[in-house]
Amino acid sequence: MFPPRRVLRSIRWLLASVVLVVLILLSGLLFFGNGSRPAPVSVINRKHDDHSLIIQVTESPNGPANPVSNKSDLRPIIGSKSSIFGPANPVSSESDLRPVVGSTELSIGPAIPVSNRNDRRPVIGSKMSLHVHEAALEHTIKKPLSECPKLENIPGLVEDRPMNLMSGLPMDELERFFFPGHPELIREIVSISNHDLPGLRGAGVHTPEGSSSAGSVHLIDGLSPRAVQNGDYRYLPGGHWRPADCIPRWKVAIVVPYRNRTIQLSLFLRYMIPFLQKQRLEFAIYIVNQANNNAFNRGMLLNVGYLEALKFTQWDCFIFHDVDHLPQSEFNYYGCVDLPRHFISGADNRNYRVPYSTSFGGVNGFTTAQFRQINGLGNVYQGWCCEDDDLELRTRMAGLKKPRRLGKVGYYKAISLNHDKIKTRLGELEKANRQFLRKAQSRFKTDGLNNLMYKLPQLELHTLYTNISVDIQPMK
Repeated sequence: MFPPRRVLRSIRWLLASVVLVVLILLSGLLFFGNGSRPAPVSVINRKHDDHSLIIQVTESPNGPANPVSNKSDLRPIIGSKSSIFGPANPVSSESDLRPVVGSTELSIGPAIPVSNRNDRRPVIGSKMSLHVHEAALEHTIKKPLSECPKLENIPGLVEDRPMNLMSGLPMDELERFFFPGHPELIREIVSISNHDLPGLRGAGVHTPEGSSSAGSVHLIDGLSPRAVQNGDYRYLPGGHWRPADCIPRWKVAIVVPYRNRTIQLSLFLRYMIPFLQKQRLEFAIYIVNQANNNAFNRGMLLNVGYLEALKFTQWDCFIFHDVDHLPQSEFNYYGCVDLPRHFISGADNRNYRVPYSTSFGGVNGFTTAQFRQINGLGNVYQGWCCEDDDLELRTRMAGLKKPRRLGKVGYYKAISLNHDKIKTRLGELEKANRQFLRKAQSRFKTDGLNNLMYKLPQLELHTLYTNISVDIQPMK
């Protein structure tokens, strides 16, 4: 008599279960018999040749899925959610200060490589930053940005900043000072930008009819894709600086008339750039170089600087600044307020006094509209006399007040090194200048920006400033 069908079904299920268990045990024995070594994983070898990042994928029989760095390996770790190289957050050792770059940063290229937490020096972007557009660069900064603080709310300003004016620094040392560790990268960016600059400009001769230089497209638009971040400032080739952590209250163009003052220029850059950065301004320095041996014409150079600077961007105001004067107090605000203004209340070479009550020379500022309203400076003054007195008269005739900084806030240091004045025909030129000054009231509407003529200047972007070399000729 056969067992019931229900019993047979139970026996079959039992035998099947035993067979399944045996198969599982055999599979485990086979797996562990081959050793417990994990499957090969992909790791990243990185080479830093000329600041580029080269990724090579190799097979490592013993490498962990999470790449753990050794203490002496300072190469960056890269990982993302979609990366075959490891998880989004690779684990590093406690002493490993390498930046960990996530997928978002990889998609746009980081504007700022992450530095040691204790390293307070300005940080420069890598070659990836050469192709980072402004919008991508700003993506790395938390938004929304607030407005930069007012002067009275900026911490750490000093009334009498220490300055060593006995000797200047060579330009390469200045570049290392402002871009520690990466001056060669900045030079490369500037070199590339200079190569592209002619394509962004027109050609010909500036005429009064073409004096409206603030167009819808500015040169800065073509340079913005090469912006890098240096500390808490955004840097553009040609020495254009903009705060990266706040919205600047003012865009200020510093225009400097210049010829053969190498030491003064070095000192000017060394002490003016940190001064303007501490005030949280957006700014650029334009050195307007007279490229001939004619008598120095400060008025024409400043007029040229004004018009050429407006081809870069629409500035809020202009500060016309002699290269041999440096502000002592960081409370001497270079923002576009209380303009027009004479910034100097006294300099050390004049026992901290102004030479006369209507003095308006050395350092003065105007809004962009005010300077056009007074028709700029006179073009007829050659040598070292009278163009600033003419400027003061124009300002007064336009009904513009011209306050002056009072007390120590307006104190300046004068750089006297190699201060060679052109003495040839000095007396003759001064006599002619004073004759022009006597007729300034009847001439200021026809002598200035609206009758200025000059050949197209040679523009050259430098790491810390923009050079405008112009061959100006005397005007009658």
